[in-house]
Amino acid sequence: VASGEARRLIDGIRGSSDFGKATYWNWNVAPQNTGGHPEYLSSDMIFMPEIWGVGPAAEHGHAGLREAGAVGFPDMMGG
Repeated sequence: VASGEARRLIDGIRGSSDFGKATYWNWNVAPQNTGGHPEYLSSDMIFMPEIWGVGPAAEHGHAGLREAGAVGFPDMMGG
């Protein structure tokens, strides 16, 4: 759950989204650990992976992909 300044930022970004969510982007197919800290996303956010296409991303294979709308899955570092 986001609060304070993070909540204000998310609420501001959500207003520009057709999904009513703030978008979050990184280079992989799932949130990951960055600098030893996990990337937590609230239910107010939608993850937008860098890797797009009609088939599995070759680097991660089928196991690295997440079903659309899934919640509570581990990040790319297993956390």
